[in-house]
Amino acid sequence: MEADEYKMTTKRNPHFGECEQAYFLAEENGKVVGRIACLVMHRFNEKNSSKYARFTRFDVIENEEVAHALLAAAEEW
Repeated sequence: MEADEYKMTTKRNPHFGECEQAYFLAEENGKVVGRIACLVMHRFNEKNSSKYARFTRFDVIENEEVAHALLAAAEEW
C-alpha cells in the first residue's frame, strides 16, 4: 500500500508535473487523526474551460470537527 501511495504522489506518476497539489494533516495531542490531499489539474481545466479540483486520500478518525477542519482546509486552498 505504501508503495502505491508513493507512486501516486511522486514524479513516478506521469501526471505529477501537470497538477498542483497540497496535502493536509490533522493532529491532536501530537498524533495524526486525519488527512486529505488536494489536486488541481490545470491542463484539464484549460482544455475544458473549467475550474475543477479533486480531493482524495480523505481519512479521518470518527470526529466530525476534525473532518470539517480538513475539508475546510482543502476548500480554502
